Amino acid sequence: MIKSEVATVPGTDGRKMSKSYNNYIGLFEAPDDIKKKVSRIPTAAIPVEQAKNPDECNVYNIYKLFLDESQDAELRKRYEAGGLSFKTVKDELSQVIIDFLQPIKERYDAISDDKVREILKAGALQVQPLAEAKIKKVYDSVGFTL
Repeated sequence: MIKSEVATVPGTDGRKMSKSYNNYIGLFEAPDDIKKKVSRIPTAAIPVEQAKNPDECNVYNIYKLFLDESQDAELRKRYEAGGLSFKTVKDELSQVIIDFLQPIKERYDAISDDKVREILKAGALQVQPLAEAKIKKVYDSVGFTL
């Protein structure tokens, strides 16, 4: 069910993205924090005018997750043609991530603590009878009585 190209999301250091490695970009981070994290992604010391191999670039490996096939092909051409600075690509990636996460952040910010409590209470009321029936069945199976 999971596409192989996104099965492992690369982190900002090239390893798999993980909170344990502290190489992640959080869903609810402020845009300035996203920009800082992306700007710190290590890149090769290749002059701007020189062609670059996108497959060897951590920035590209994250960026391509947000692109369709034609956008990916265009970005690869820009890498391979030379004249593309890593700063430019990092700035673009930062904006793509910020734009992608904006609706998620807005939805998160719109949910109040009271709304969360209301949802949890409604869920508890809904599953309570199911849980009680399951516990009764387990107790009956092992010979316990309530």
